[in-house]
Amino acid sequence: MTDERHDDPRDRSEPTLPIVQMVPAPLLTEPAFLFAPSATPMALAIGTYVHSNQGIIEPSLGLSIAQRAERMHRHLGFDPRICAHQVNAATLRMYSRDCYAYLEYAGTVEGACYPATFARWINALSRQPKPGGTTGYAAATINRMASAVRAVWKEAGSQGYVHPLVAKAFGEVEGASERALKGNQRPHSQVDIKPEAMREMVELAQGERLIRSKNEVKAREVPMSDEAYQAIGAWLSARPTPSRYLFTSFAGGRSQSEHPRLTDRPLSAKSIWQLVKRCGAAVGLVDQETLQGTIKPHDFRRFVGKRLIKTRGVKQAQVVLGHKHPSTTLHAYDIEEPDQGATNHLF
Repeated sequence: MTDERHDDPRDRSEPTLPIVQMVPAPLLTEPAFLFAPSATPMALAIGTYVHSNQGIIEPSLGLSIAQRAERMHRHLGFDPRICAHQVNAATLRMYSRDCYAYLEYAGTVEGACYPATFARWINALSRQPKPGGTTGYAAATINRMASAVRAVWKEAGSQGYVHPLVAKAFGEVEGASERALKGNQRPHSQVDIKPEAMREMVELAQGERLIRSKNEVKAREVPMSDEAYQAIGAWLSARPTPSRYLFTSFAGGRSQSEHPRLTDRPLSAKSIWQLVKRCGAAVGLVDQETLQGTIKPHDFRRFVGKRLIKTRGVKQAQVVLGHKHPSTTLHAYDIEEPDQGATNHLF
């Protein structure tokens, strides 16, 4: 059989590769990639999204976290629940909030699928005043929000909801610089609790009642001081209501009443914050009348980390805090103020 095709010189030019584009698609339950040639080469303009509300993102005002996740699913065909095998329910809620904030900034689903839009969002967060403020978001907040978007888009790429090149490009977008955004940092965002203040709070708490902190469930052993062990033992012996939780709440939150009704339920995040504020007020870290101040539950963990670095070294602090790498410990719990006379007798 003779091949009658002719060698046309025009066929010798470089072939035009098909470029994958995002185009509106009907509501789908399974991911689908639509391939179409394009005159403008945009190799990263790859993805798939569900056509809902003409691709326009609804404002988040008035939408619950669950509703935002549902709207995201309508638009993209996926939502942060694709990461349910990796993170807990609380983190999924945070992912839903942050990812929808990004979608809302993009305005349309098509725009949100471009890594360039993601980069512009990070920049906008650093410049535009946050609600109730006069400056942009702090670098730590921006990086946390950006991390949520990256995590969801990465998993979307793994599960086939978006092209892997898109997920890879989202992961390569740089976050915010703490040094560049130093002016966006909230005053006293990290309270440095002095040892004498911590001792005073502990002794005050041993008077009328014991401090009950947030229950942590982790598959690792955490060193506990003898003093803390004894205090917890005393609490468990005095607690009239059995519970699977170590730190439990009172009905209505009225533990100071004459007949407090102890429950078997764990303390809420709000209750923990109130306990910390009251303790802070007792030692002058929080306004006693308004309970307005900067101390946070995490400041107690930061106190432990800094004291361990100073007294036992970085390695011991890393193990106690549960960090995978010492660099994380040094970055998050760096000792900002050197000891007086630290440079004496160096030579």
